Amino acid sequence: MKILFCTTMDLQIQTFHWRTIDALAAMGHTVDAVTNGTYTIDSIHRKYTVPFNRNPLHPDNFKAEKQLEEILRENRYDIISCHSPVAGFFGRKAASGFDLKVIYTAHGFHFWNGSPMINQLAYKNMERLAAHWTDVLMTINPEDYEAAKTFHYKKGGGPVYIPGVGVDVRAIQSDREERSVLRKELGIGEDAFVLYSIGELIPRKNHRFIINSLKNSFLSDPKLHYVIAGSGKLSEALADELKREGLDGQVHLLGFRKDARKLMYGMDVFVFPSYQEGLPVAVMEAMAAGLPVIATGIRGNRDLIHDGVNGFLYPVDDTAVFLRKLTELRRSAALREAFSAQEKKDIEPYSREVIEPQILALYQL
Repeated sequence: MKILFCTTMDLQIQTFHWRTIDALAAMGHTVDAVTNGTYTIDSIHRKYTVPFNRNPLHPDNFKAEKQLEEILRENRYDIISCHSPVAGFFGRKAASGFDLKVIYTAHGFHFWNGSPMINQLAYKNMERLAAHWTDVLMTINPEDYEAAKTFHYKKGGGPVYIPGVGVDVRAIQSDREERSVLRKELGIGEDAFVLYSIGELIPRKNHRFIINSLKNSFLSDPKLHYVIAGSGKLSEALADELKREGLDGQVHLLGFRKDARKLMYGMDVFVFPSYQEGLPVAVMEAMAAGLPVIATGIRGNRDLIHDGVNGFLYPVDDTAVFLRKLTELRRSAALREAFSAQEKKDIEPYSREVIEPQILALYQL
């Protein structure tokens, strides 16, 4: 078969889809990809670049749609696999004039319960319309699956629920390195208490909440540190802000790190203050590593973390609750160990071995 992966940005292939593409190629299928970017991997036969823009109303998206129609016309694919709201909409729209199977993976609808009204109006209507061009809509959390069941699909089409893209639990656990080695590399003392986040430095990930909530603690406690692995449009401004406020010695911006998972073994607590998620890979990887998690009580997070059982949840931007739960974890090594043990059990249903066969089954004609 010939399969085209269509997603807005390269990062989505780097983070979520490379294993599926590898597996499909290993099965003998020809897999091409189209994004706004030039990144590729060996299992991608041909890579196309089109001007997708994350703003769904940007005129470049209509140019991308026309280019995508040409790509589909020239290659006669059997399946198009669409990801992310923009590429998911325009990719399915372009594919609507062709005889091929259309798969769309919703990595978290942008109209979650409690989302702004503009999201409800814009993104929900986009998804509702695009469902008419869709054979399979894969959702990764129960809330999105319930929403997807209200849409109307191509004849014989409909939604499925598969919890995520699969976490390589065995690889994460075999990647373990000595805590002292990792801390020495980062220039952090053995006796420090270290919080850790993985994620793009963008407003949605909300790293500033952690920094602002702990500002006084950083100034009064030199053994408290916060490490962030990730890059993004806020990187430069945040670095300048930390330096200006004298926090750059305790808040460490590492940028993008290929070894971000390994670094978990040098940390004490994983913090995840995001405003919006589908089913966060970073939280699942922390669970696989047995790193206790404190996260916002949002869709996706609450599917993974059960408050007081395998981690802590707190209301978005609630500094008082966050600090109370962080203090409880910091004071109790026994609680951290209990959360760690429970996380390792609870992550198994999300492992690569369980999830990957379910995803690959979607690519059967």
